[in-house]
Amino acid sequence: MAYIKYNHDWKTIKEHTVLNEHQKSVGLGNVQDAIEKFIGKDAYAGINKLDENNHKKTLHSSRGKKLLESGRNVLEIDVAGSGFGLFQAQHKNVDGEGHVIEDGMMVSEKAIREKKFKKVGILNKISLLQKLPGFMRPKSEKSINKYNEIIAKYSAEVPLDQVRAARKHPGKKHAKAPVIKGADTKKIMMLDKILMEKYGKKLTDNGAWSKIRVKNKIQKTEDGVTIRKFRCMMPGPLKLGGVRDAGDYSIDNLREYMLTVGEVYLGKVIKEWQAFERKAEAAADKNDFKKAEEYRAMIKPVTISLKGHSRGAVAASHGAMKIKNWLHENYPQYEKNVDFELVQYDPVPGYFSDKGTKHRINIRQNKTPEDAKELKKLGMMPLGDKAQTTVIYSMHADHPLFFSPQNVNGAKRVIFVPEKHAANLDMVDKSQGQPHRKGYTDASTGEVYRGSGLSELPEGVYMADEKLRVVKMPNPEAGHKILKEVTKSTKLQSSRHRRLNAAIDNWFADAKEREILGKSREKQGKREKIGLEGLRELFGGIERPKKSRAQPKAKKEEVKQQKQMGK
Repeated sequence: MAYIKYNHDWKTIKEHTVLNEHQKSVGLGNVQDAIEKFIGKDAYAGINKLDENNHKKTLHSSRGKKLLESGRNVLEIDVAGSGFGLFQAQHKNVDGEGHVIEDGMMVSEKAIREKKFKKVGILNKISLLQKLPGFMRPKSEKSINKYNEIIAKYSAEVPLDQVRAARKHPGKKHAKAPVIKGADTKKIMMLDKILMEKYGKKLTDNGAWSKIRVKNKIQKTEDGVTIRKFRCMMPGPLKLGGVRDAGDYSIDNLREYMLTVGEVYLGKVIKEWQAFERKAEAAADKNDFKKAEEYRAMIKPVTISLKGHSRGAVAASHGAMKIKNWLHENYPQYEKNVDFELVQYDPVPGYFSDKGTKHRINIRQNKTPEDAKELKKLGMMPLGDKAQTTVIYSMHADHPLFFSPQNVNGAKRVIFVPEKHAANLDMVDKSQGQPHRKGYTDASTGEVYRGSGLSELPEGVYMADEKLRVVKMPNPEAGHKILKEVTKSTKLQSSRHRRLNAAIDNWFADAKEREILGKSREKQGKREKIGLEGLRELFGGIERPKKSRAQPKAKKEEVKQQKQMGK
C-alpha cells in the first residue's frame, strides 16, 4: 500500500480556499463556502484532523502497475482531447504537442532545435508562426534523425509507423520514418498484420495508425505465467486543429481503433486461457485433479482501463462498450474474467456531434428498448454493474459556446471541479518533491486519489473545491444547491449547467435502483438455499419450534373442565 505524507503541506491543505484564476475569469463562486453553507464544516472532518503527528494517508494511484503486480493482465488505452496528439500529462511535460525528455528535463521541439540543431529559417523564430502546422519541426534531415533518436532514447512511447520502419530497414535510414535507435521493438506487440488486414492504406506512414503510440511490458507471475501490461495512446480529433469531429481521429474512427486493439490483445490472452483449459481437462481425465486446478489457476484475468479527455472521453466510453460487445458475442464464457475501468475527463462531443450516444449514454445498462436497439446498431453494449466508471465535469468551461458535456448515466462516481475544460489535467502537484499529476483529496478521510487511482474512490457524487478536496453529496438537493450557488454569477453555458444537474439526479436514481436490485438478488439467493441448514440461515439461525397436533385437543379438554367447574 502506498502512502502520501503531507509533510509541510498538511497546513496548506487545511487552509480555507481562495478563488483560482479560472473562477475569477468566468465568475464562479467559492466552492468551499458553498459546501460549508449547505452541508456544514463537518464535511472537512478528515482534513481538519491532519496535524504534525497525523499527516500520513493512503495514496491511491498507478492502478495499472498494482494490477500487474497482483497477477492480472492489463490493457490501458488513453485518448487525447481534440487537437492533441497525446493524452495530457503535464507532470511529465507531455502536453500533447511534441514535448520529449532530455537529460532528465522535459524540453520542447523548439528548445531541442535551438540547443542541439543548427539554426533553421528565420520564419521558425517568429512565435506567431510557430503555432501553425509545419513550423514546429526541425527542417533538415540531420535534425529530423537527431530528433527521433532523442525520442527513442528518452520517451516511453514509440509511434507504430517508426517501429514498422525499424523492422523493415534495420540499421538503415528511412526517409519518411527514420530508424529508431534504442527502441526495443521485440517487446512491442505485433499489431501490424491484423491492422494491415483491417485498415490497409491507412497504415502508411501518413495514415491513421502512424500517430498511435504503444508501450508493452511483459513479466511472469510466481507460477510462471506470462502476463502483459499493454498501453495504447491515441490522439484526439485533429481536423482543423481539433475544431471538427472529423478525419482519421474522429470519435467514430477512434472507437473502431480501440475495438481493434481490444480484439488483438484479448484474442492473444484468450488463446492462452484456452490452452490452459485443455491442459486442465487432460489432467482431469487422468484423475490428476490437483494438476487440473493448477492449470486453471494459470488463467489470469484482464483489466481493461480506458481514460479520455473531451471528445477523447466520449470516444473512450464508446470504445469500452464496443470491446465489451465483441467479448460478449464471441467469448461470453470469458466475460467474468474481464473487468472494465473508465475515467472520462469532461466528455464533450462538440456542437455538430452532440446527438445520439454522443449526447447521452448509459454505460451501466440499457434503460429502454430504444437504447438497446441503438447500441446494438453501433456494435456496443453497456459495461454492467461490475465496471468501475468515473466522470469528471467542469462546473463552467473556459469555452463559452458549443461545449455542453455528454450526459453520462450509470457512472459509479461523478466529480464536479471548478476548473477549465482541461479538468485539472494541466495541473502539476510538486508538494511531494517529484512532480505528479494533481490528485483529489477525500475531505472526509484525507486519502488521496490520483490518475487511475480514481477507480478506488468510494462511489458517489462529489464536489471538488479549489484545492481539489472532494466532498461527497449526502443527497441530490445538496448537490443542486451547491452548483446553483457556485455558478449564479456566471454567464452563458446554461445547457452545461442543466446537464450537470441532470447528472446528479441520474446518479442518485441509479444508486437507488442498484440498492433495490442488490437486495432483490440477496433475497433470491436465500430462496435458492435448500435443506435444514438453509432454513436456519434464512431465519437468522433460529429453528422455529414445531407445532404439536395434540395442542388443539388439549385446549378443548381444558375449556371443558373450566365449564364444569363453573357450573
